[in-house]
Amino acid sequence: MQEMVRVGDGLRVSIVVLCACLSTPVASRNAFCQTAQEAQAVLERKDYKTAEESYRKLLIGQPNSPELWTNLGIALQAEGKSTPAIQAFQHALRLRYLPNAYALLAEEKCKVRDLNAARPMLSRILHEQKINGQLIAVVAACYLELDEPLESIEVYQRLMNQPFFPDDLARIQLIRSYLKAAQHFMRELEASPGGSPYIQAIQRARDSSSESARSAFSLAERSSPYFNADFDFHQALNSWQEHPKDPALLYQMSVLCGEEILKQVNFCEDRYQSSPYFEQFRADAVANQHHLDEAAAMYQSLLERYPQLPELRYSLGMLYIEQEQWSKALAVFREQLSDHPDDERAANRTSECLIKLQRYPELRSFLLPWVEKENSPLWAHLDLAAVYENSDLPGDEIKELKTAEKESPDDRSIHFRLLTLDRRVGDQAGTAHEAKELKRLQVQAAHSQ
Repeated sequence: MQEMVRVGDGLRVSIVVLCACLSTPVASRNAFCQTAQEAQAVLERKDYKTAEESYRKLLIGQPNSPELWTNLGIALQAEGKSTPAIQAFQHALRLRYLPNAYALLAEEKCKVRDLNAARPMLSRILHEQKINGQLIAVVAACYLELDEPLESIEVYQRLMNQPFFPDDLARIQLIRSYLKAAQHFMRELEASPGGSPYIQAIQRARDSSSESARSAFSLAERSSPYFNADFDFHQALNSWQEHPKDPALLYQMSVLCGEEILKQVNFCEDRYQSSPYFEQFRADAVANQHHLDEAAAMYQSLLERYPQLPELRYSLGMLYIEQEQWSKALAVFREQLSDHPDDERAANRTSECLIKLQRYPELRSFLLPWVEKENSPLWAHLDLAAVYENSDLPGDEIKELKTAEKESPDDRSIHFRLLTLDRRVGDQAGTAHEAKELKRLQVQAAHSQ
């Protein structure tokens, strides 16, 4: 579930352009600096359309400024124009590595569901930016989006009590992270040959409404040399990472995640009872109990009382998606598009819903304007290719996939689909090209291991 607000809009402030470094006459330099400062002021007061126009004009005179390209990307991102924003950040990074541009690019990759690209970027950010909480905050929600709950736990523990990040939001997202982690460890435990007695201990605690599921700790101590009943969460995590198949450690991680959830819920109930983030969490809990109408009503109430929180409608749509209520999700994202037609993320989710509902003629009509844009998004070409696949139009499918291939040349799935289609239509040159590309990616993956 994405965060309800663009947390830390202040974190997305424009990068100051270093006018003194420009190799231009003093008069021109001064004029440029004044224009750049005006553009920065426009961006920071959130007049994003005017800021976009200003930065495009500035880039005509200074096309090799990574700062200007980053600021243009920030304006485009705020307008919901994900694909041109991605291109702007990528252009900035080709000129020079800027951690801010890299984090914003990772965030947009996550938004448009380019998860293969986002995943290594998020790992790099977490590794390189351990002390830069503001950059971590930009991409924080992505770790849950990519179903990386342990990394998400690390991220939100860092963000708790940080003055630039809402503490109530950090704790709510931490609860979500522990919930996802608990579900992961339970799945692993259920698949473990020795997991049965531990699962029974957890189930007994749930059935009796007991706060403690530690009844099998004594068994775990006898069964595993790596188990220690006195471990806190991080100590147990370190032990589990060294012995990931040990059922006693899987059990301990499940229990500790549950205890951390209870601890944070109690804290929020005591201190953040009126927090909109906590209200959203309660709505999620109601939805997870399959009371969707009640949960939707809670979301609608939040939308009425907190209209300034732009992520609420998106969160409502995602709630329906998580419950596979595709028609209801479609209605929510279409409502978002009616108010914000450039919101590419909402368009992406609309397309996803239409695919799930198998409404292919309607999906084709929806996608054609998106693929005809000058900066057409990758997801639109891939989804339109799915339409043509369903309609048994291999030529049109190949056309869309080749466009997608240019945008994402290292995506193995695109090359594999093209290889299959080229073989089907008898395109020997295309078949050879795709086989060569797949071999290249195989060698590249082997070298990176």
